[in-house]
Amino acid sequence: MTNDTTVLPSGVEIERDESDGCYRARYDSTEHPTSTVVVTAVAAVTETDPLDLEPLRESLDPDALDDIFRRTPGGHVREEGCVEFSLAAHEVVVGAEGDVEIYPPA
Repeated sequence: MTNDTTVLPSGVEIERDESDGCYRARYDSTEHPTSTVVVTAVAAVTETDPLDLEPLRESLDPDALDDIFRRTPGGHVREEGCVEFSLAAHEVVVGAEGDVEIYPPA
């Protein structure tokens, strides 16, 4: 398996897995809002300025996405589950463990 790694402006690394064409990023929702990581990662994958992407809100509510994966005031985090949606013709899967997977169009 050969991987290419790109560092996003936020410092989050996104890695391309050539075996399945998927791009993967790991992030900490206490440091970066999930919605911001998703938009910047998809922009990097599609080589598009984030401002030129279709708005994330056309796929789902960005605030709700952030709320799902944000730590609670008591410090708890969601331990399992994921949210799947399309953005810029790519399938995006955000997991509770702090993973974002981006699958290019087939």
